[in-house]
Amino acid sequence: YYLEVGVRIVHMLLMSWAGEQAREDLMLTRGQDLAVETSGAVTHMLGYRVEHRDVRPPNVLWNLETRNAVLVDF
Repeated sequence: YYLEVGVRIVHMLLMSWAGEQAREDLMLTRGQDLAVETSGAVTHMLGYRVEHRDVRPPNVLWNLETRNAVLVDF
Protein backbone atom coordinates (compact mmCIF):
# COMPACT_ATOMS: atom_id res chain seq x y z
CA TYR A 1 0.00 0.00 0.00
CA TYR A 2 1.11 3.55 -0.67
CA LEU A 3 0.11 5.92 2.12
CA GLU A 4 0.61 9.65 2.37
CA VAL A 5 2.56 10.96 5.34
CA GLY A 6 0.23 11.57 8.29
CA VAL A 7 -2.43 9.06 7.19
CA ARG A 8 -4.11 7.44 10.17
CA ILE A 9 -5.10 3.79 9.80
CA VAL A 10 -7.88 2.46 12.01
CA HIS A 11 -8.31 -1.29 12.38
CA MET A 12 -11.68 -2.78 13.23
CA LEU A 13 -12.44 -6.29 14.42
CA LEU A 14 -15.05 -8.23 12.47
CA MET A 15 -16.76 -10.78 14.67
CA SER A 16 -18.21 -13.99 13.27
CA TRP A 17 -20.71 -14.39 16.15
CA ALA A 18 -22.09 -11.60 18.28
CA GLY A 19 -25.32 -12.98 19.74
CA GLU A 20 -28.87 -14.01 19.01
CA GLN A 21 -31.20 -11.83 16.96
CA ALA A 22 -33.23 -9.62 19.31
CA ARG A 23 -36.66 -11.26 19.27
CA GLU A 24 -39.97 -9.53 19.79
CA ASP A 25 -40.45 -11.07 23.26
CA LEU A 26 -37.00 -9.85 24.27
CA MET A 27 -37.84 -6.42 22.87
CA LEU A 28 -40.97 -6.34 25.06
CA THR A 29 -39.11 -7.22 28.27
CA ARG A 30 -35.96 -5.20 27.57
CA GLY A 31 -37.14 -2.89 24.82
CA GLN A 32 -36.06 0.32 26.49
CA ASP A 33 -32.62 -1.04 27.38
CA LEU A 34 -32.11 -2.27 23.81
CA ALA A 35 -33.13 1.12 22.43
CA VAL A 36 -30.77 2.95 24.79
CA GLU A 37 -27.87 0.60 24.03
CA THR A 38 -28.49 0.78 20.28
CA SER A 39 -28.63 4.57 20.41
CA GLY A 40 -25.41 4.62 22.42
CA ALA A 41 -23.69 2.39 19.85
CA VAL A 42 -24.78 4.66 17.00
CA THR A 43 -23.55 7.74 18.87
CA HIS A 44 -20.24 6.05 19.67
CA MET A 45 -19.64 5.10 16.04
CA LEU A 46 -20.54 8.60 14.85
CA GLY A 47 -17.64 9.79 17.01
CA TYR A 48 -15.41 7.81 14.63
CA ARG A 49 -17.27 9.22 11.61
CA VAL A 50 -18.92 5.87 10.88
CA GLU A 51 -22.60 6.01 9.99
CA HIS A 52 -24.68 2.82 10.12
CA ARG A 53 -27.60 3.86 7.85
CA ASP A 54 -29.57 0.64 8.47
CA VAL A 55 -30.42 0.57 12.16
CA ARG A 56 -33.40 -1.77 12.51
CA PRO A 57 -34.29 -4.78 14.67
CA PRO A 58 -32.67 -7.45 12.42
CA ASN A 59 -29.35 -5.62 12.81
CA VAL A 60 -29.50 -5.59 16.61
CA LEU A 61 -28.28 -8.77 18.31
CA TRP A 62 -28.52 -9.71 21.98
CA ASN A 63 -25.48 -11.33 23.59
CA LEU A 64 -26.68 -13.48 26.50
CA GLU A 65 -23.16 -13.84 27.90
CA THR A 66 -22.43 -10.10 28.19
CA ARG A 67 -26.10 -9.06 28.45
CA ASN A 68 -25.49 -6.32 25.88
CA ALA A 69 -26.97 -5.35 22.56
CA VAL A 70 -24.63 -5.60 19.57
CA LEU A 71 -25.17 -3.50 16.44
CA VAL A 72 -24.18 -5.37 13.25
CA ASP A 73 -24.24 -5.13 9.45
CA PHE A 74 -22.43 -1.88 8.77
